[in-house]
Amino acid sequence: MSETLHTPTEVAQLLRVARGTVYRWIREGRLPVRRTPGGYPRIHPDDVAALRPAKGEGR
Repeated sequence: MSETLHTPTEVAQLLRVARGTVYRWIREGRLPVRRTPGGYPRIHPDDVAALRPAKGEGR
């Protein structure tokens, strides 16, 4: 069974940030990615969950 991985656009929607922010996090190494055979970035759900602020934090 294969893992369900998210695209940067899906991650942006889940975290309610701009897609450019997700790509910046990828470039900075804050968000680990796996690459498809075509070179497209995919993000594991656990890595997305790690970026979500804890309840009570944020704006």
